Amino acid sequence: MIISDFYSEISCNSVVALEQILKKRYKDGSNEFNLESEEGYPKMSILINSIYACVHFFRNEEDCGSYAYNENKITSQNVFFHIGNENDETEISNNMVISSKQAINVAKYFFENMSMAKEVKWFEL
Repeated sequence: MIISDFYSEISCNSVVALEQILKKRYKDGSNEFNLESEEGYPKMSILINSIYACVHFFRNEEDCGSYAYNENKITSQNVFFHIGNENDETEISNNMVISSKQAINVAKYFFENMSMAKEVKWFEL
């Protein structure tokens, strides 16, 4: 699996290595991780803002993707995430925000199964 963040790209071959990579944070406890199979798809994007995360899964190139969510919102407000680098931001609806801990579990499931984790619900775009 290839994993990139704001400033680096690395090949990852184990769940242990994945967990270490996903701990990397920049300004305000933020990072953006893009995980993709050696074939390019499926892909997963994870935005991290300290304790919050937004996870977007893509099956293939034509897929608009699916967002992970919880039925019980973990915050009452929308969350700002850094995207692309630690200076640019995007606002994500609180409906599409999960905990960063859940996001790591979702990423580990993706690493092992190349599919969406059942731990969260998914909203297909």
